[in-house]
Amino acid sequence: MNKHCTPHKTNLVKVVSRSDVASKMESSYCKESNLLPSLILLVACIICYSNSLQNGLCFDDTKVIIGNMDIRTTTPLQQLFLNDYWGRPLHEATSHKSYRPLTILSFRWNYAIHELDPMGYHLINVLLHWVLSVLLVNVFQIFLSRWETNIFAILFMVHPVHTDAVTGVVGRADILAAIWMILALASYIRGSQHRKTNWKFIYLTTFLTTLAMLCKEQGITIVAICCGYEMFWLRKVNFSKGLHLAETLFRKPRNLPGWFNKSLQRMISLILFGVGLLILRIYLMGTNMPIFTKDDNPAAVAPTPVRQLTQWYLLPINVWLLLYPYPLLCDYTRGTIPLVQSITDPRNLATLTFIITLSVISGRALMGHTKTSRQLCVVGIVH
Repeated sequence: MNKHCTPHKTNLVKVVSRSDVASKMESSYCKESNLLPSLILLVACIICYSNSLQNGLCFDDTKVIIGNMDIRTTTPLQQLFLNDYWGRPLHEATSHKSYRPLTILSFRWNYAIHELDPMGYHLINVLLHWVLSVLLVNVFQIFLSRWETNIFAILFMVHPVHTDAVTGVVGRADILAAIWMILALASYIRGSQHRKTNWKFIYLTTFLTTLAMLCKEQGITIVAICCGYEMFWLRKVNFSKGLHLAETLFRKPRNLPGWFNKSLQRMISLILFGVGLLILRIYLMGTNMPIFTKDDNPAAVAPTPVRQLTQWYLLPINVWLLLYPYPLLCDYTRGTIPLVQSITDPRNLATLTFIITLSVISGRALMGHTKTSRQLCVVGIVH
């Protein structure tokens, strides 16, 4: 018996050891293959943004850095969680209602080291932008090929539309929120990869979502991004499959696929947590909406339908800036984009073209059965 068992055990050990070696080699290969793109991104970052280190503090930077006592080390730390981004109490009518205490905390760390010297603030922004680009390389390899991911990350790094977020110190809120959002997505992907939900990573996702929202309000949108990944990429649900699932849910719930309940549990838990964050956010801001002046946001105080037509027109404007980022402005207020005064305004054609194009692309993505259609869904939701 022992004679027969010994060779079998030996072969098993060989198989296992080879598998372990292959796994370690693959892991080592991934680390090495990501090192070169990271270095290229660092060089691109230095070339594009090293000149910003000599910049001073201007526009909103003066309000958030120079005029905001919350970044001073002499101010009690709890004040960061009671005031808005500009240092005003959230409950006041004049408050901007922008609640970003973790971003202010990062400015406070800057101040503790070098006080109001602008170079340190700009340096951290540049480094954070590089970190964000590297994280995109690591996460988007799941959805795109390696060369597509590298090109995407380099374009993200050097795209002029990010200039304001990187060179303007207050733009750190966008960068920090994006970093936590990417990490939250990576955590959700890790937690949903196995047959059984790894709730440790789902809980980590909720924590990272909270951090993202405490850096900038848009961080809450990672909830929708995770749900989009769950349905369109992980479960490969398109429009027809979604209709079939909905019909089965209401007519024959016992016939639902085995993955459905697990996916639903993950998404519902994330959505409920997101709703809780929004309720807490509304509670902190005192249920009062921010008051915008005509100079700050002309469209917000414009009558109907001027307000709606102008706000819809801003969508194709932003898409156009992604394709042709010129001219770029540090602040799109004070009438820099004239209001769309009527339905006959020719700029409405741009809005209509955008809606039609988006509908066609979305329809193809939702109706398709290919990997490309799922890529369109996931990458589109992330953007």
